[in-house]
Amino acid sequence: WSALFGVNLLYMIIWIPAIIWTGLNITALFNGAETLTGEEISGLMATWLLIMVPCIAITGPFNAGVTYVLRNWARDEHSFVLSDFKDAVKANWKQSLVISVIDGVLPFLMFTCWRFYGGMLSDSALYMVPTALVLLVTIVWTLASMLAYPMLITYDLKLKDVIRNSVLLTVGKLPYAILIKLITLAVP
Repeated sequence: WSALFGVNLLYMIIWIPAIIWTGLNITALFNGAETLTGEEISGLMATWLLIMVPCIAITGPFNAGVTYVLRNWARDEHSFVLSDFKDAVKANWKQSLVISVIDGVLPFLMFTCWRFYGGMLSDSALYMVPTALVLLVTIVWTLASMLAYPMLITYDLKLKDVIRNSVLLTVGKLPYAILIKLITLAVP
């Protein structure tokens, strides 16, 4: 168990900027909760999501390193935590960085599109279609990104193939993907 705690502590280092930024925003929200309008809260949320993009983007290579170590343990293979972690980060940093940039940009884009199209719903009910599409793309990518890192470190594929295969596997086994995501959300 101590090695698992060590990997988690190593992984938490890269999340420190996101934790600090989130803490600052929660503090600002609670300090002005009585005086903030809905538009100000929406602006605070947009600013938080915008700054979270680089905070999440830098986590990609670390995700690859942690995934490699945990995959080896799941296969009942020996893994030297620090050296295997470092090797996986070095071997997969470019592709994992692109995936984590998508992971960081997608919530901001979803929130922006949701506000934009949601504001236009009073003009026409047809704006429900792009609103639903934005939500659908976000859900599918959230489910597919669970598969992207294991696929990235296990197989020698181009980035477009990793993304395509993870999305196809997610859509092909959608009920299982949703169930697994719900289980992982239930743990915390």
